Amino acid sequence: MSDKQTKRIQEARKVLRRAGYGEYTVVKRCKKPSAKGGRYENKKCEQLSIWVLGRKKPMIYRRTSGSGGRATRRGDTRSTEAGDIMSNSPLGDFLTTICLIEAKDRVEINVLDMLPHATRSNVETLRDFWLKTVVQADAADKYPLFIFHRHGTRIDYIIVSSAFYSKLSDYIGLHSSSIYTVTFPHGAVLMALDHFLDWVKPWELAYCFLGDEVGKLVESNYKTPQKQRQPLE
Repeated sequence: MSDKQTKRIQEARKVLRRAGYGEYTVVKRCKKPSAKGGRYENKKCEQLSIWVLGRKKPMIYRRTSGSGGRATRRGDTRSTEAGDIMSNSPLGDFLTTICLIEAKDRVEINVLDMLPHATRSNVETLRDFWLKTVVQADAADKYPLFIFHRHGTRIDYIIVSSAFYSKLSDYIGLHSSSIYTVTFPHGAVLMALDHFLDWVKPWELAYCFLGDEVGKLVESNYKTPQKQRQPLE
């Protein structure tokens, strides 16, 4: 270790002591912060691709470049690249035309945080992520759609706006499994992601929001997987 490196370590220790940390605090190099989130987003891209096409290949969705690129940064508020997940093929454009999709792994859920006038905590929670998604979706003139994995569970959830859910349920019927109406601003509906993907078929979404022409194209591109999905209990 060079004299320069030793001096830098000593200076760092002084800063830590002044901040109230102990003498033997070890500062480790952190892993790239987006690594875990990136893996989760890639899994959701694959899941959405299978949902739209009924087969594993081709992959028609991928992470947005930098997974932070927003429509407002590109100067195109109609871009299919807005959000965390973007379309990688014309076959998947219909979904990212309708929705701005955000995905987040290990989200903390505080029940009290869902109340309209709850005291805010320092930790970003479901409410914070949802409000960010709403703002970005409004800027892109799309419906917000937030997919997340709750910390400490094995279940993925999805949140959509009340307006999105109402329009879709008017078209295909109410969802038969458990849903939760959340008292976030603008209204929101929460349900398990698997339940949502089982409830609505991709072409039904296209018919509902984009009309018969796009709906027929989406339906014609769908092929049933070799192994049929088991119905949810």
